[in-house]
Amino acid sequence: MDEKPAIIAPSPPLSGDVLAYFFVGEGDEVTRRRLVPDGSVDLLFNLEPAGRGRHGETTESPAAVLGVLTGPVEVVRPAKAPLFGVVLAPGAARAILGVPAHELSDRLANLDDVIGPKSAQLLDRLRAAKSTSEKAAIVDRFLMTRRTRIPPPLVSAAVLGIRRSSGRLPIDANRRELGVS
Repeated sequence: MDEKPAIIAPSPPLSGDVLAYFFVGEGDEVTRRRLVPDGSVDLLFNLEPAGRGRHGETTESPAAVLGVLTGPVEVVRPAKAPLFGVVLAPGAARAILGVPAHELSDRLANLDDVIGPKSAQLLDRLRAAKSTSEKAAIVDRFLMTRRTRIPPPLVSAAVLGIRRSSGRLPIDANRRELGVS
């Protein structure tokens, strides 16, 4: 069964670093989804300790960072394995994670290896949060403590449009929607 993530766009994002939040894997069945390249770097937080997805041959760590993809990847999530995800705005990965986005390309890395033990503390707070808005606020507060610069709003909006269409939005349609040449 394919599962489309529930995308929640922040309005406005507290930190300016987030294009969207998303949830997947809350159902009673194993789900499969094909991720396509969209230029984003995502933070992934497995909300159930025992349930983690697989990206190709790699199993997600409890808290992970998915770098920019250059090709499609098949993701399989076990049943009842909820994941809270954060789509970072362009340019945010370097400022927040301390590494250039290209160093994470086509990688699913343990977030703890990238930013240290604060990722485990963040994951614990997310698991304890009762609502989506509480999770979003927790992530935004965390990101604000790590941020050094904000990306241009048009770039963020363009990436969000690509993400929402699962990579199917033609460039010309995205351009017209944003009102740019």
